Amino acid sequence: MKKIKFIILYLEAWLGSAKAQFELGHIYRVDCGMPNEAIDQFRLAAEQGHRDAQFQLGLIYDSHGAFQDYTEAAEWYRKAAEQGDVRAQYSIGFMYEYGGGVPQNYTEAEKWYRKAAEQGHRCAQFTMGYIYHTGRGVSKNHGEAEKWYRKAVAQGSADA
Repeated sequence: MKKIKFIILYLEAWLGSAKAQFELGHIYRVDCGMPNEAIDQFRLAAEQGHRDAQFQLGLIYDSHGAFQDYTEAAEWYRKAAEQGDVRAQYSIGFMYEYGGGVPQNYTEAEKWYRKAAEQGHRCAQFTMGYIYHTGRGVSKNHGEAEKWYRKAVAQGSADA
């Protein structure tokens, strides 16, 4: 039965289904250890606007392995972030904060961290607190810092 499901998924991916391409990419990456094939499938889906595939490509290129390419990672994170992916919003914010694959830009970093924080991303909320506490790219504002730290703590952040 698994073999039949895989064949059907493969055919759907071959016919251009972004959902099937994403699922096939996940199988190649996680279950089969075939990163090149995973990248190929994720790229096919990502180019059709599949948000999760875009994020997965960002992760792959943001890795410390053979596929590391921070510029490529930033491009895919941005595409997913623009579609509202909270993980990608946090990741592209991080890249702007530290200049990974994009020019360092604290204002852009704050913009993306804020988008993720407003969607409830705990690490982004903590980072927003830190940004306002230190004045990194914004004016120092201890009230704003405390607000974001409290949101992070309410979600279980031990760091805040």
